[in-house]
Amino acid sequence: EGAKDAKDSFDKEKIFARLASSRLLSLKVCDPACGSGHFLIAAAHRIAGRLAEVRAGDNEPSPNETRRALRDVIRHCIYGVDINPMAVELCKVNLWLESLEPGKPLSFLDSHIKCGNSLVGVGPGMDISQLEVPDEAFNPVTGDDRAMAAFLKKRNKNEREGKEFIVTVLHTREDLDRWIAERSRGVEAMPEDSAADVQAKAQAYVDLQESVEVLRQRQMADFWTAAFFWKIIAPARKAFEIAAPTQGQIKRLRSGREVQAGLPEQVRQLSRAVNFFHWPLEFAEAAAAGGFDCVLGNPPWERMKLQEEEFFASRDPQIAAAPNKAARARLIKALEETNPVLFQEFEDARHAAECASKFMRQSSRYPLTAVGDVNTYALFAEHFRNLTGADGRAGVIVPTGIATDDTTKDFFGDLVEKRSLASLFDFENREKL
Repeated sequence: EGAKDAKDSFDKEKIFARLASSRLLSLKVCDPACGSGHFLIAAAHRIAGRLAEVRAGDNEPSPNETRRALRDVIRHCIYGVDINPMAVELCKVNLWLESLEPGKPLSFLDSHIKCGNSLVGVGPGMDISQLEVPDEAFNPVTGDDRAMAAFLKKRNKNEREGKEFIVTVLHTREDLDRWIAERSRGVEAMPEDSAADVQAKAQAYVDLQESVEVLRQRQMADFWTAAFFWKIIAPARKAFEIAAPTQGQIKRLRSGREVQAGLPEQVRQLSRAVNFFHWPLEFAEAAAAGGFDCVLGNPPWERMKLQEEEFFASRDPQIAAAPNKAARARLIKALEETNPVLFQEFEDARHAAECASKFMRQSSRYPLTAVGDVNTYALFAEHFRNLTGADGRAGVIVPTGIATDDTTKDFFGDLVEKRSLASLFDFENREKL
């Protein structure tokens, strides 16, 4: 009987270890502004330490057991996004260096560590099949033709309100989301024990991204996002021939009909230039699970408005050093004659910044923080919260203003009202460290 009890106890421990290992490896941790990956590496070590203990049944697992656990955690649990392509490559390299295991190839990380603008595109929880372009997306900004903007705004309104014949689509939203999520999980589950395995996994991921279903969803998401960033120019021909990503074009995409000629390529170029990032498509398995278990990081703290002094600091120091705003404005205006190339570069930068601000305010992704003089740290704080699953946690390093500024009072008030705030630590950096 003693031997039987010992065997039963051993079997229970094995079952517990398997269950605990599976639960740990199902965790999904994301840094939406990951840089070179320091926060993700720390998170991976934290999970891997516990995973190695569970597998070994010991508080002091061997270095080999810990190394194997770290490789598995980085393969399955770690997700990151950054707008800087070089930072993304550095992040991958750092994760590879941490997860080296003798005899095993480098893990496939392209599906988990991605380049894109976390704040711009279809956000977590949004339904791509129901996207609607607000008329305000065509509000004119610097460099836009006002008459054409008014025309597009009116066209968009009519297309939103009009009754159009829609061809029945082959998939419901639920079917399509399930299809993409299941195939994403299938790619995720593929082995990586040899170079051939990794190559096969990479090809399966490319095949998924280039499937008709994913490409159609991505195109609709790109069209919707592009509306906010569209350069509205005076028409060379009749206005109705002007191609623009209005609601009518998205309806056509949704029903499988042709859109205006040349429009898809223009949208594709804009998507690449601004780095649109659509969360429901890029991390479908996390979206299907209701969000990430942990979102953490130290996002950038930058004003959305173009800072003229910073822009001209390396391009024209005289303008940057102007004594006041009025003097700087005169010098910038003079560039039209003295340096038209730099003037156009400035106008393009201002157009991009104002379009980004328009997206933040009008896309409905940031209802609590896209107010006043918008700063990216506040947007990221709301974004972190939206990325987190119902039982997850978010940890973010932001200025004290998240709790004290007038522009963040709605967001912070909502945190308090809904009892979402676990803790807040405020540090005074008097030594300017």
